[in-house]
Amino acid sequence: MTDLQALWDKHSTREEQSKALQEKDLLRLHSNKNAPLAKLRKNIYINTGFAIVILIGFLGLLFYIDGFLFRLFTGILCVSYVAAILFNIYMVRNYLREPAPDQSLKEYLTKLLNNMNKAFRSVELIALMIYPIAMTAGFLLPLTLEGKIDLIYNEPVVQGILIACYIVLTPLCWYFAKYMNKVAFGKYLNQLEDILKDLNRQD
Repeated sequence: MTDLQALWDKHSTREEQSKALQEKDLLRLHSNKNAPLAKLRKNIYINTGFAIVILIGFLGLLFYIDGFLFRLFTGILCVSYVAAILFNIYMVRNYLREPAPDQSLKEYLTKLLNNMNKAFRSVELIALMIYPIAMTAGFLLPLTLEGKIDLIYNEPVVQGILIACYIVLTPLCWYFAKYMNKVAFGKYLNQLEDILKDLNRQD
């Protein structure tokens, strides 16, 4: 009987320790403004705010400047920014919500980290296609304003400069965006990974 009681006490202690660990880690995730999930939400909202401001600027140019090519490329940019804003909202609502009552913290963190890392990789890859469009729109802006849009069709030097911008600026912009994502989000994703490692060490 004594042995059974000792085993039961040991089992109860482990359950209490596991519960305390879950509560402690949940507190680290959600309890205050410095928790990693709160920081991720905040930075995504800031990113969304900048996207809205830029979108408003593009919409103003779209309606103010008359030129088919410029409006075409600027319109594509507007659509991409709307998509980015909606995707940010989707991430907050679906990835950064609190764990379901029947979901373990380990399962929640594993799924969260996988989804967030995939999301950022997807955004970075899509950006590679958007940057040339943004450069083209920027290139077309002064040509449209000055009524010299024909240069884009007939002047090899102008075409060469635009192609050079694609080759040089696209990878630079991509690396810069990747770096900014790391600064804005990487630190907090690493904190979540540390919490997950702590949980795995307890098994």
